[in-house]
Amino acid sequence: MNLILSMKEQYFRQILSHEKKFEYRFKFPNIQNIDKVYIYISKTQKSIVGYIKFSKITWMDKETASNFYSSVVNYPYNQSFRIMFDWIGERNGCFVLEIDNFKVFEKTLKLDFLKKDFNFTAPQNYMFLKNFELNKLLENMG
Repeated sequence: MNLILSMKEQYFRQILSHEKKFEYRFKFPNIQNIDKVYIYISKTQKSIVGYIKFSKITWMDKETASNFYSSVVNYPYNQSFRIMFDWIGERNGCFVLEIDNFKVFEKTLKLDFLKKDFNFTAPQNYMFLKNFELNKLLENMG
């Protein structure tokens, strides 16, 4: 099963530079057989730019996620704890997705092309990749 995940360009760049090794999400499907998560960069590119494979997906409560985040970023503990704690806000916690590897496509797939050829609608958060032809094209790209 493949997904398309919407992401801001700044976070994708942090993944590419290996600065970011975990992705944090409030919503993510609780299924084990996710193969590739294709990345749709919203606003700045409006394109599918590559994919990420996650090695581990874990739900963490607010306190645990804040402690975990503090242990994996290069900020002082109190500052990083507060960043995550405030980001989670009134929610109970978040999903922590460990990035195993990623690939950037040589050529991106622009939103206009995706709409025209595959009746694609950009995801707000994530979406299951159900279009067989689009899935086949993405698989052939990498």
